[in-house]
Amino acid sequence: MSDWRRLTTMSDRVTLRAPVTDMDLQDLRSCAGLQLPQEYEDFLRCSDGLDVYSSIVFPSKDAVVRNTRPITENWDELYMPVTGLFFFGEDASGDLFFFRRLKSCVDQSVYVWRHEDDSRIQIAFSLAGFLEKYLSGDYDAWNL
Repeated sequence: MSDWRRLTTMSDRVTLRAPVTDMDLQDLRSCAGLQLPQEYEDFLRCSDGLDVYSSIVFPSKDAVVRNTRPITENWDELYMPVTGLFFFGEDASGDLFFFRRLKSCVDQSVYVWRHEDDSRIQIAFSLAGFLEKYLSGDYDAWNL
């Protein structure tokens, strides 16, 4: 999707932000330790995050925090390891959206980690596909 601004026409609840700064984008790349999906970087250059009830795309600084600190104190006791996941957003129920880390890059497909049952499910082949699905109301976390 080349025109990310059109997302605001898909829902009156969409809030775009100012573009990511070069320094914050570099910090995010360093946090990932790999090449990020180009589409994700392009989106951040348009809007450093996307809010619809929650940050379905985190601002870059929040993504760095989510990927460098445990989500809960007893994470290791409750869930399988999240090594290989790069979290970039969250829905209102607390489920996290992520890209998979591969050997040399971060995969462009979008997945959801469901905290209720620790499942990880592919939900879209791209960030654009995910956002269109989510904003059109076709995303249903309970029926994946």
